Amino acid sequence: MFETALDNEDIEHDPMHKVKLLESSNPDGIHAWTPDEFQQYMDKHPVGTPARLALDLFLYTDQRISDVYQLGRQHGQKNGWLYFTQFKGRNKSPVTLWMPIISILRQSIDATPTGDLTYIISQRGKPYQSAKSFGNRFRKWCDEAELYHCSAHGVRKGAAAWYAEIGLTNQMLKALGGWKTDKEVQRYTESARQKVLAETAVEMIEAHIKRTKVANPEDDGQKVRQKRGANH
Repeated sequence: MFETALDNEDIEHDPMHKVKLLESSNPDGIHAWTPDEFQQYMDKHPVGTPARLALDLFLYTDQRISDVYQLGRQHGQKNGWLYFTQFKGRNKSPVTLWMPIISILRQSIDATPTGDLTYIISQRGKPYQSAKSFGNRFRKWCDEAELYHCSAHGVRKGAAAWYAEIGLTNQMLKALGGWKTDKEVQRYTESARQKVLAETAVEMIEAHIKRTKVANPEDDGQKVRQKRGANH
């Protein structure tokens, strides 16, 4: 508001420029699913169940709950792609995505009873009326898999971290999830990038040791002990 007032020359100084943001009580945000948690959910909910199809749609499109529960056959293209506009920001700055349907997701869709308008349907055979009602149902599926700390909101975050860990670039992740900036992606992938970089660093160190024949501390210790034994 004050920035707009400055631009319009209604005020001369921004009284908010020294005000600091409050520290978050939960800086890490919503819990991001781990690969082990994805597997635990899948073990409980096999292919062919609505619960599994819901996770597969989340995982293999990397979309928000507001999009996943509305995806349906009307978004499918004959060439095996999905084509849709994200719900968030649709009125001000719409993001329209082309999304190839990965084979594992296609198998899940084909194996599961689906609706005419949405892939995900309720126990009554009808589309969910809102993201909230679908989220409540997904909450129960998580509880059935004993993933009480997991939720629909954390799947997107966990999927992005997993994809970063296996090597997808920021540009790939932005194209997949519909993010606009690297900063948005970084919130989800920072820890995964650290893990990958640390692994690469250790591999480089080990390769250098082997290439230059740098002494192994354990080998040196063994040699010292052998020498002491011989002297005695």
